[in-house]
Amino acid sequence: MKDFVKNIHFLSQGEGRPVIFLHGFCETHKIWENFIPLLSSNVKTFALDLPGFGSSPLYSSTFTLDEVAQELNFWIEAQGLKKPILIGHSLGGYISLSMIATNASLFSGLILFHSTALPDSDAKQQSRLKAIEFVRKNGVEAFVQNFIPGLFYDEEHPAVPSAMRLASATVVETFISYTLAMKDRPDRTHVLEKSIFPVLLIGGEFDPVIEADSLKRQALLNSNIDFSNLLNTSHMGFLESPEASAEAVNHLILRVSNPQ
Repeated sequence: MKDFVKNIHFLSQGEGRPVIFLHGFCETHKIWENFIPLLSSNVKTFALDLPGFGSSPLYSSTFTLDEVAQELNFWIEAQGLKKPILIGHSLGGYISLSMIATNASLFSGLILFHSTALPDSDAKQQSRLKAIEFVRKNGVEAFVQNFIPGLFYDEEHPAVPSAMRLASATVVETFISYTLAMKDRPDRTHVLEKSIFPVLLIGGEFDPVIEADSLKRQALLNSNIDFSNLLNTSHMGFLESPEASAEAVNHLILRVSNPQ
């Protein structure tokens, strides 16, 4: 086990079945602070800062998402968590899939908010390289001015300013390292195909990043997978449609706690 797991920052609340929250790109654990109170009272939540975000240090400037996933699996074992449910938003979902690919026996359920098991398309890979070039020239704060509002169906949503503040604090090295790691991540559809525990894919009706139709098709890979499509929502469902999101998440928690 590596010493780095001691440096992963997290906030824990409640008592009961462990539920781990992994935030998305240019976010921190704080993105979940208004959503977690909407969940079932019989869970113990762990909201993490991924390495390089928030208060968790970046341990290397060059890494793969699989390497991040391995560190987080070490962290789970170090914490002594028994069969947690993983909840990942976007980037956090990519890492969640890798964590399960590495050691599925650690987990009892998976929820992906606006995330996908598919790899980047060629066009998406080129888009990521252009984002890196822009940030090198102009900085992260300039990038998020358009990036963050574009993740919301309503660009005037009251959660936009706080999301922009979190994103603007992302350091350039973290931005570039994770962008390259996302670009090069492998196909993880086999994780969904082989899952022996409940999985929930949550999409947004108007999400331009991860199309709901793609998630709907991925949900057909395994009878253990449910799909929830949030109406009038883009890429930030737990902020844009918190009640509907919480209902779907609580249903998955109930499925895990009371298997048929």
